[in-house]
Amino acid sequence: MKRFPQLLLLLLAVALCATAGNDRERRNHAAAIAKSDVLYYCSQENQDNDELLSAYLQTRVAASLNPDNIDAVEEVAVIHLQCCDPESQTFKDALRAAYDAFMANPDDEYGSMLVNYADDPDTLLNLAYTLCVRNDLDDEWCRYAGLLKYIGNSYNRPELVDSGQHIYQAIEERSGIIAEMIYTEFTAFRYAPNADTAQMINRTRKFVAQSGDTPENLFLAAQIMDALNCADTALVYAKRGVEDFPDFTPLREYYAELNLSVGDSVAFMDQARDFILDPAIELKNKTDLIRGIIYTFKDNPAQHDTIVATLGELENLHPDNEYAALFHATYLLGLDRPEAAIAPFRRALSINKDNIDTYTFLADAYLRADSIDRAIETMNECYALNQSDVSSLVTMSFEFMNRGDFNNGLNILNAVNEDSVPSDLLSIVYNVRGGCYNELGNIAQADSCYRRSLELQPSNALSANNLAYLIVCDSTGNLNEAEELVCRALISDPTNYVYLDTYAWIQFKQNRFADARRTIDLALETMQKDDNDSTETDADEPNESDAVIYDHAGDIYFVNGLFDEAVALWQKALALKPDDPVIARKLDYKTILNAIDE
Repeated sequence: MKRFPQLLLLLLAVALCATAGNDRERRNHAAAIAKSDVLYYCSQENQDNDELLSAYLQTRVAASLNPDNIDAVEEVAVIHLQCCDPESQTFKDALRAAYDAFMANPDDEYGSMLVNYADDPDTLLNLAYTLCVRNDLDDEWCRYAGLLKYIGNSYNRPELVDSGQHIYQAIEERSGIIAEMIYTEFTAFRYAPNADTAQMINRTRKFVAQSGDTPENLFLAAQIMDALNCADTALVYAKRGVEDFPDFTPLREYYAELNLSVGDSVAFMDQARDFILDPAIELKNKTDLIRGIIYTFKDNPAQHDTIVATLGELENLHPDNEYAALFHATYLLGLDRPEAAIAPFRRALSINKDNIDTYTFLADAYLRADSIDRAIETMNECYALNQSDVSSLVTMSFEFMNRGDFNNGLNILNAVNEDSVPSDLLSIVYNVRGGCYNELGNIAQADSCYRRSLELQPSNALSANNLAYLIVCDSTGNLNEAEELVCRALISDPTNYVYLDTYAWIQFKQNRFADARRTIDLALETMQKDDNDSTETDADEPNESDAVIYDHAGDIYFVNGLFDEAVALWQKALALKPDDPVIARKLDYKTILNAIDE
């Protein structure tokens, strides 16, 4: 709504221009209607589309001044169709207004567009038929025939199917089988009950034989044959098209993908490489095949070097395009070849120094290559681009934490200019600092950071949970304060199993053993569901956080008299954290080693 004063000025200017020579009452009436609609559109998804709003204002004023101006009324209705919810009454009214205007105006230009909006079958057929009569073009008659067959099949109206077939026959007698005919026939065929696949195959072959080997015809025929499960025939058409029309890039790309769909990965790689390394093809048209190669051979190490070489050649082929360098670099990083990835990442940054994601990837590559100083330097350069955005520094700090390098996890955050950071983001920074201090055993500093995080953003559930867990692990901690904090976190995220585990551990320390068991059961249920929903790669990684929860669960089950179940839970904990001596001793002695406050 902040833009409304400027829109109102535009409105008034348009109204004055559009109504020159008219009386003040009509001008005011037109302006009032337009103003009302501007207020409506400012609340819609297109509120930031100044061009659309400007066009709407002009046509709305014109339509208000002269309701008999069919063009203006229709343009208003069409803009309504572009803006409004298709389920709204406004949309339905607009469609009817645009339809009526189209039917009343022989020179109308919106008919083809309205066909895409109409959902009532009779309205749709009337629109398509009117277009055919006005223009008398074979393509439009084919689309009309296809609609007749599709609607006839969908609504069990065989007379419409027959009418569509008669139109097809008439066009074929006049012009032969044209591309639009075979396309619309196939579209209707897909929705027909008891469709005759053999007949459709024969029609497609007849179409190619009659219409000639243009690249478009061969492309269409190959797609239809592929959809009809005639992959070998589709390959024949596609290959013929590629050999006869090598400059028709859509067919070359499709031919490569078609080889892959029939299981010929060698041919796919050959065709894809030729396509990707063709200097005449723009990079933006190569991206789908690049991603296809990477995905197809991600689990085939024998092809990795070939793909690396291909992406390196692609980078050299497009030396001024950052994305060519990024394709190369990110693939190398994905193969865990960070040293090799550094150069293409740096080239990408030399082309575009403002891409924050590239800095993050480059810093990750330096980190994996154990160039710690360069990683920190890179992230500081990234942060300098926008000091209100600390996400890059926080990401790198987490990377250091994952490596167990908590000092550098703190150091990377030293670049933060607190005066430039919004309070909610600064709250995250203090939470991460608290985590680093906690891991370093500096409990006082960790406590201070978590409390500062909550001062900056009281709704920060993660900081509330972390502080609660810090308190409960301190033998002198205030368990009531810890309970209040974790409850605050759970209000924000009631199914977070880490928060549930913290609450269960607090209840355990309060000697509320039955309550603790109910809470830890919910934590385990949620954790296991979350683990099952994770990707296979994530599931294969040992999760020490899960180990802590299984360990807590074992203790809680033990004090509730469920000794065998406790042992089973400790075994799960030790499997995830095999170097933990405390868990190992619990299993050796089959008892709790932690002291419980009496």
